[in-house]
Amino acid sequence: MAEAIALQGRNSAERTAIVTQLQRVETERRQLLDAYYAGAVDVVTLRTEQERISREARRLQERLASVDASLEEWQEVLGTAIRFASDCAAAYRRADDRIRTQFNAAMFEELLVRAGRVAEARYRPPFDLLFGMPRFEYQCLVGGAGFEPATSSV
Repeated sequence: MAEAIALQGRNSAERTAIVTQLQRVETERRQLLDAYYAGAVDVVTLRTEQERISREARRLQERLASVDASLEEWQEVLGTAIRFASDCAAAYRRADDRIRTQFNAAMFEELLVRAGRVAEARYRPPFDLLFGMPRFEYQCLVGGAGFEPATSSV
């Protein structure tokens, strides 16, 4: 989670810098045309500079698209993880034994069971970031059936 937030901050800063550079390139393009219309630049120079400016604008657009795609990918991964985290107990309950074993192997570094109840859970990354809060652990592990055998409360 912290990694996604840091990446989003870096992407946001990079996006801002790229947009600023694109604005500079467009200003340069307008100034070039103004210079041409004023007779200060010949046609050959105009074409050469327009090609250079167009290449720079394309490069910046590609970088911007890459930054946006990267951010969208992280947001999608994070959204999937949050959806999974919010419904993992229900998915675990619905799963067969083979799938439950895969759930456990993917999520847990170590799972300690005492007296038929989960006493402690150490998660694998990235689940350690998602489930690491005590309140979340309590609701998903202790309060939810499926991670431990159902016991009578009588």
